[in-house]
Amino acid sequence: MVAERSLQRTLKTNGVVIWSVNSTSWASEPSVSLDGLTRVVLTKHITAVLTKPDRIDPGDEGKWLDMLRNRSEKFNHGWFCVRQPGFNQLQARITPEEARMNERDFFERNRPWSTAEPDLRARFGTKALSEALSHKLFEVIGRRFARSFSLPFYY
Repeated sequence: MVAERSLQRTLKTNGVVIWSVNSTSWASEPSVSLDGLTRVVLTKHITAVLTKPDRIDPGDEGKWLDMLRNRSEKFNHGWFCVRQPGFNQLQARITPEEARMNERDFFERNRPWSTAEPDLRARFGTKALSEALSHKLFEVIGRRFARSFSLPFYY
């Protein structure tokens, strides 16, 4: 109970950025586990991230795409999808640039990612996620700074 009150007090400040990272290899069904009240409070702050899109079984892509479209699991900041290097690539010590190039190639060459609507494709990749989180962090810092000096903040 104390933890819930603390969480709710913290979330009311609007100075919270939360990532929800969900791997397609953790579950056979797309779902984010949050209880009712927690879901209502947290969905305002969560930027959801789906990982391992290359592990989705053929024919199951539609369920995951619905989640990425923010239909089946809804979050105010929506969903992003990233593909990080696998174990073998990490062992081969690929560079971050190579990892991003491999990720870009995956989303550009593999269906259904390559044929998704442009608004959805704009949310694929680490670069898109990084930019969105940077903007959100800038907004949070700006609001906090403005509030500490009683200044208006327009974003």
